[in-house]
Amino acid sequence: MSLSSAPRHIRLTTSGKDLDRCDVVLGGKIPKENPNPNILHTIQTGITEAIFGLYFHFDAPLVQNEKFRKALSPAINRQELFSDEENLSLTHTMIPRQFRKKKYLFPEPEYNPQKARMLFKEMIQQYNVSKLIVPDRNPTASPWKQKLERHLNDLGLPVEFQYGKNIANYDSQTKTMIPFSVLGFIPSVFTAAPIFKVFQSGGGWVSRLPEKDHLYDDLVSKGLQLPIEEQDGSVIKLQHRFLEKVYALPLYETKLLFFSNPKTIKTLHPEKQNLSFRMKLVEPLKTPN
Repeated sequence: MSLSSAPRHIRLTTSGKDLDRCDVVLGGKIPKENPNPNILHTIQTGITEAIFGLYFHFDAPLVQNEKFRKALSPAINRQELFSDEENLSLTHTMIPRQFRKKKYLFPEPEYNPQKARMLFKEMIQQYNVSKLIVPDRNPTASPWKQKLERHLNDLGLPVEFQYGKNIANYDSQTKTMIPFSVLGFIPSVFTAAPIFKVFQSGGGWVSRLPEKDHLYDDLVSKGLQLPIEEQDGSVIKLQHRFLEKVYALPLYETKLLFFSNPKTIKTLHPEKQNLSFRMKLVEPLKTPN
């Protein structure tokens, strides 16, 4: 990857309808070269309400740089989300199973603010990154914006929030460039597509429903307890409850989260467009032999 002397930005984007809606999160399409010299890398995020966790795609160019991983990840992650490899934290749940045991994917278990600040400043100077651009549909202030600004400003990288419906999809020049990703751990409306995602502390895995709207209509309107199959065939039973407003939850106390299609929410509950779900683990089950 060639580096120029021009200032570069790290840009956050939300996944748009023209992107592969699931693979964007699980792997993404990563070009060999950066098509936009003004943006160093695009960070793909699935939600807009909060960003508390950071994870990297396994073949992203910057992932190979250990200093960058160690500096940027603790800048956004909350300390209580970190864990060792035997007890994977929520930070790791979106990484495909076959890559979870590779140490270079994960941040250090312990967060040293002074060390992170030093490494982060070194990296933004090396790559000439001038600021973090955060697209956002809502121009009002919120706690997650303040938290993100506080973390990154403290590490020497200003944050600029840009507003507009086009910004919230993906950069027109970078197209599908998603070299690494940001994931927000907060009850929120999923901004991209009807994808069912499950996060479980202590091991971490991900599942999704077939992308058919009637399943989501049934789920949100009837409160169904719906079995979800994991890759190895095991099944868990889930139930959900409504949250009246979006707010940050301590994730180490929250077993499972559900991110729903905002169009479905708007259709069923137009008065609650910010409606979110908190998933609770009801009963682990085994599939019949």
